[in-house]
Amino acid sequence: MPNAHRIDCRLLPDCDLDLEQQFVRLARSARPGRFLAARAVSLMRRALHCAEQPTLVLDLSRSGRFRPLLAEHPRRVLVLPSEPPAAGSRTEARFGIGLGANAVDCIFCPQLFQGIRSAAQRQTMLRELQRVTRDTLITSLWLSGPAAASGGCCLPVFPEPHLTEAEIRQSGFRIMGRYNLVPFVPLWRIYVLRKS
Repeated sequence: MPNAHRIDCRLLPDCDLDLEQQFVRLARSARPGRFLAARAVSLMRRALHCAEQPTLVLDLSRSGRFRPLLAEHPRRVLVLPSEPPAAGSRTEARFGIGLGANAVDCIFCPQLFQGIRSAAQRQTMLRELQRVTRDTLITSLWLSGPAAASGGCCLPVFPEPHLTEAEIRQSGFRIMGRYNLVPFVPLWRIYVLRKS
């Protein structure tokens, strides 16, 4: 495991943990689920390669499901949130990262935006991520039809891809890479973003 340091970070309650847990249950449920989980790891590995194997990474995935993957690079240093966010509604929570501008090479935040339906809130989050990363951001979004991949469980649906990408560009990022979990199906997509 690479060196890990903890920082103060205000994440929105439950914005990605429930979805992470559902994905883990799916991965254990059946052969297709195991295949999708393995493919997700493979695509995240490809995303890290696209981001030029960043050394100093802020990992905002609260479940830690991809932490072994992040640990594969021997010189990588992980920065982790100090504690899970306190209970409360998303509308009452504020998103903030206790680091200065350009503090890390890359922010790794799969599914951070799931269930965030307010465009203003997404823009606030993207601007804070853009402030803290020196170079890249790796995230993922459910684009459409997540119930098909979750055994019928209802998951939040992010806006259609062109709206997602417009919001990304407005916040000061450009898209370096897009990877669909299921080839040619816009179901769950990993994005590698670079500061403009």
